[in-house]
Amino acid sequence: MRIRSLLFAAVLGILLASCDHGLDPALADSDPGFGGTVRVDGAWPPEDSVRQLRVVAFRNYPPSDILAEVLGGTAVYSDELPYGETEIVYTQQDESLNGAFQYVVVAQNYGDDLFADWQVVGVYTRSGNVEEPSPIDLGAGSYVGDVDISVDFYDLPPQPF
Repeated sequence: MRIRSLLFAAVLGILLASCDHGLDPALADSDPGFGGTVRVDGAWPPEDSVRQLRVVAFRNYPPSDILAEVLGGTAVYSDELPYGETEIVYTQQDESLNGAFQYVVVAQNYGDDLFADWQVVGVYTRSGNVEEPSPIDLGAGSYVGDVDISVDFYDLPPQPF
């Protein structure tokens, strides 16, 4: 009986020593990724011309083949953003996100062709110049906040295609 107790204590001690933070709820939201606020300046276009609105992050700038990057998983994109809001908070997190994204944009699907009818309506830039996109670097898997993007549907940034 004493041997079982010692063996149990030894196994328990090894398990406790090997546990870093376990299932700490404070760490539950620490998946790597990025997030911020999309701010819409001015009026929205008619709702039927905003079929989808998403934040998209590309590894390359300019993206060499946008469709291939999205379908191949090298570009990441957010859930659909809601229509008509002036400030939209977004978060893109996944445990597999890491490394650098050179071009982070808000993209609008405006037509029937899901593969072709897209345009960039906002670019993440720290300088304020949409012709100088700012990269984000998640390193080995960190979270970057304040990736804020301004959108003006009637004054579009340069298109990467």
